[in-house]
Amino acid sequence: MRVLPTAVRSLVVVVVLAGVLSDPAATFADPRFTLAGLGGKLVYFTIQSNLLLAAVAAWSVVAEVRHRPGPSAWFVGGAAFFVTITFAVYNTVLVPGGGDGAVLLLSGRPSSDLLHVVAPLLALLDWVLLRPHPGAGARRSLLWLVYPVLYFVFVLVRGALTTGPPHYPYPFVDVDELGYGGVALSFAVLAPSFAVLALGFAGLDHLLGRRRALSGGTPPAGRGSGAAGDVAAPPRG
Repeated sequence: MRVLPTAVRSLVVVVVLAGVLSDPAATFADPRFTLAGLGGKLVYFTIQSNLLLAAVAAWSVVAEVRHRPGPSAWFVGGAAFFVTITFAVYNTVLVPGGGDGAVLLLSGRPSSDLLHVVAPLLALLDWVLLRPHPGAGARRSLLWLVYPVLYFVFVLVRGALTTGPPHYPYPFVDVDELGYGGVALSFAVLAPSFAVLALGFAGLDHLLGRRRALSGGTPPAGRGSGAAGDVAAPPRG
């Protein structure tokens, strides 16, 4: 069993669960955890993307311990991509820089910091340094966009059928405030941005795969990865 990948992925699971179960009003000096309101949280992309990340991390840990195949590189990359969207949108659109008084994007509120900053950064660290990079390709990476688009549709349909709260979970999809024209403008800005991000992931995946192939690590086609989809050790001379 590879200790570092297992430790990082176990930490991801703990961080996500702590963030999801944290009271939004709590602080690190006064941590509070509760199951109350968990159902209402599930409407948020932040919660959904982090729970998906935790599921992928837990699957990888179990696969590593039991020496079974783990999640595919494309699936792992998608989970990292979704929480990167969470990180980017929160820290640039919703609460730029983590908000007033934030230090290195950390606001001091555990629920927000763990889910919007810590978990995404851990996911990127795991994906970049500890996962194989078979080169999924631009077209396959763009398939990740299906989930954000479906989420966008879900939010609009839910908002039209319910009275909340939260009626609309994010201000840039709030039909009551922006109207459908304003929400369409939000989509027109965010969708291409997410597409560029997906292509960036594909490009980085390709570069990392080539670099490891040249250094004697995981082949670019993904052969030689461990049972849980980790980076393979260089062949022995």
